[in-house]
Amino acid sequence: MPLIENLENSKSLVAEMAEKMVEAGKTEMQTNSSRELYRKVAARGALMFFLLSELCLVHSFHHYSLNAFITVFQSALTGQRHRLNWLGGTGNALLDQILPTRKKPMLSKIDVKKVIGRDCGEQLQTRLSSLLESITYRVFQFARRGLFASHKLILATRLVLRVLLKDQKVPEAEVRYLLTGGHVPHTAKEKQAVSTMSAQAAAYLTQSQWRACHALAEIHVSSNPFKSLPEDLEMSLEAWKQWLEGPMPEQGGTMPSEWESKLSAFQKLLLIRALRPDRISAAISAFVRATLGAKYVDEAPFDIKETFSDSSTPTPLLFILFPGVDPGADIEALGAQMGYTAANGKFHSISMGQGQEANAEQALARMAKEGGWVFLQNVHLMQRWLPTLERALEVAADGGHDEFRCFLSAEPPPMAQAQTIPEGILQSAIKIANEPPMDLKTNLRSAYSLFSQATLDASSTPATHSPMLFALAVFHALALGRRKFGTQGFSRAYPFNNGDLLVCASVLHNSLESKRQVPWEDLRYNFGEIMYGGHITDYWDRRITNTYLEVLLKPDLVDEKATKMRLVPGLPPLREGSFELYQAHIDTAALPDSPSLFGLHPNSHLALLQAEAADLFRAVLVLSGDASDAAQA
Repeated sequence: MPLIENLENSKSLVAEMAEKMVEAGKTEMQTNSSRELYRKVAARGALMFFLLSELCLVHSFHHYSLNAFITVFQSALTGQRHRLNWLGGTGNALLDQILPTRKKPMLSKIDVKKVIGRDCGEQLQTRLSSLLESITYRVFQFARRGLFASHKLILATRLVLRVLLKDQKVPEAEVRYLLTGGHVPHTAKEKQAVSTMSAQAAAYLTQSQWRACHALAEIHVSSNPFKSLPEDLEMSLEAWKQWLEGPMPEQGGTMPSEWESKLSAFQKLLLIRALRPDRISAAISAFVRATLGAKYVDEAPFDIKETFSDSSTPTPLLFILFPGVDPGADIEALGAQMGYTAANGKFHSISMGQGQEANAEQALARMAKEGGWVFLQNVHLMQRWLPTLERALEVAADGGHDEFRCFLSAEPPPMAQAQTIPEGILQSAIKIANEPPMDLKTNLRSAYSLFSQATLDASSTPATHSPMLFALAVFHALALGRRKFGTQGFSRAYPFNNGDLLVCASVLHNSLESKRQVPWEDLRYNFGEIMYGGHITDYWDRRITNTYLEVLLKPDLVDEKATKMRLVPGLPPLREGSFELYQAHIDTAALPDSPSLFGLHPNSHLALLQAEAADLFRAVLVLSGDASDAAQA
């Protein structure tokens, strides 16, 4: 009968559905179990995202959006997937569920039983290690290329500490000591213990070193290897003195033998923090290199092609400007290679300033529609117009031509937390901070590059003009380089810039063309008291620059018989030659990055290194949320 048949069919259907529900439940449990195997990858991704989001506390330019992070995260996963074709099975299936691919198999169609067995043993560990490394480095590199030189070690230090703490490889108390340098003694007993230093120890240790060692001996960990440190510093005086006076105590094998063997690599950092704070930055760099890999410390030269490959229509490229850095030439050269030039109408470069707003908006609209590149230079000068730029980029991102690219350049604000660029632009842009080193040779190379062969040819007295122009570039490099020594260099940071050098070069040219004899004294006065001296407010700072000029600009500079003259140690004057010959003279000069090049005491370098270390730990503490400790660091 139809009714009985329908009931039987319904009964069979219910039984079949119940069986499928049980099977689906088992499949879900197996899938969840397999997914849990990748929990470490997800945790590392979360760690890296919060690492990025914290960087804005260091500088207002270091903003990154969640969308930008997801793009880099997905790129890291897919890059590993293509490089090593072993993600099949559950790994590929799970990736297909989270990555935007055109062909995504439904999770219900995955043969979980068939692939679940693959996710075990050495193969799984290899897979996880490779994914963790890919995610960590890709996100790290994405952030690093937009960081200032002084901020890159901050990122590396914060990363290695968070990874070690997450994996429970170092005690939190030891990390706290590294960042703060221990505690200040408060009780009478503590103060008495710290103040009791034998004559032997006082002969080679300072009070601050002694206090730091006592704090190290009192770290609250299960097994503190530093408990006997103060006593051993007094007993093994010669061994410790030899290590302390070494130029690079962070190098392995130089520590007194007992301590070399019983301390871990991280604990050796604590010892250097206590006794040689001037070498702690170098020690941390070496530790990061040994723990994470050399590529986290040794950065490859800037490659604009590689950076461009990460860009897209909705992603502008923001070049951060520094003295002596001009990305325009690199962008134009890349455009010429790829077929985007001003001649064919596919490249439009605008130096932003008053009255250029309409031109910029028209160029953005046309290139976004037709396809092409727009380079807006010095956008920091147009702060009122930048919200309009932000909206224009949002419009271009939504339906813009695939070949549209927007390049921006801007100087960072003088105050780290000043907001000169809208946060939306900073978050969406790929930031490039190709900051040159601050050593004397680099500064000199940048200073002399402001001129050309035409500058030399314009003079009717090349035998006098060329060496004097070169000496003027040396003076500019010295003035810039001296600033990095803080108050040891100048009493305050003076805003010397390329414009000062160019004006002085013009004065030099006009003076030599209008007078038969070189007006040495007049030139030194104009340069030292008016051009550069116009920035200087302190008498002793002005005396420094005037002394530089007296050493550099004198008759011996153009006298071939004065063979012993040196502009700075290791750099003799070049009395005649082409522009290229002067550039080669800079490149071949032996100019070690030493305080002696600036006429400073060797200890000036120690003060600089200690100040850099203090800034490093202060920044890491700020990123950790320890504002009170950061203020005391």
